[in-house]
Amino acid sequence: MKHFLSYFLFLTLTISSYTLKCQNYQPVLIETGFFWNVCWADMPGTLCDTLFVAPDGTTGEFTVTNSTELICRITEDPNGEKLRINDLFGNNYVAMDMTLEKGDTFALLPGVLDATVDSVYFEEGRKIIRFDVWCEPYNEQVKFIEGIGPNISILYQLSYNIGYHMSCKHHGDTLVYTTQNPLFEGCLPLYQSIKEPETTRMAWYDEATQSIRFQTPTLGILPGVYYRIMDMTGRQVRSGVLSGETLSLKNLPSGVYILNLSELKGNILISKIIKY
Repeated sequence: MKHFLSYFLFLTLTISSYTLKCQNYQPVLIETGFFWNVCWADMPGTLCDTLFVAPDGTTGEFTVTNSTELICRITEDPNGEKLRINDLFGNNYVAMDMTLEKGDTFALLPGVLDATVDSVYFEEGRKIIRFDVWCEPYNEQVKFIEGIGPNISILYQLSYNIGYHMSCKHHGDTLVYTTQNPLFEGCLPLYQSIKEPETTRMAWYDEATQSIRFQTPTLGILPGVYYRIMDMTGRQVRSGVLSGETLSLKNLPSGVYILNLSELKGNILISKIIKY
């Protein structure tokens, strides 16, 4: 009888553990589509956009677009465990994982930045996974929000950094999530730049010269800053010390690269550069 009770207890704990690991989560993706409001910090202020997410009937994926272009394609596990990105250059990676536990690590920037889960809790009926990484422009830690999406993520990328902040999610005309960040009023930041992104970016690719160009006011730190250029696998393809306001990408094949500028105090800029 004693052995039977021990076996029964072991079996119960095993089934319970399996059930917890295989539980269903509220889905981020819905068949009717939805849209996120996103913002990102840039010189000299904050820029905002709307990302529309809709099912692609031919591939089974969902497309993420703004008003002018396709940003990426995403899919979600049937039980809502993971949200996966398929970018325009064939790279696939996980953007959100709801199975993570405290102490687990996750690649917020694949091949560049790993973060550690520092807390798992529930808020308004949703599981929240919080990381030990702060997004300084919004004084907020990176979080995965069940049924909503990451609050700060490369999923919302218009450049390769984690400074893209999702402030609201809408299902049609229904607002289902609003950030509680005090720096926002509703879906918009309290201070919003009126300048266009093309004139305010910190770094961008100039096709005519095959070079990265830097916004001069941003880089009072130039020259003398150490740079690294990596491909999307995390492999370093070029490095050195900046000597001016441009950085040549000649002899590198077309594709997506990650630019990292750093000095002794730490990272200054992590940005995605697309060479055509």
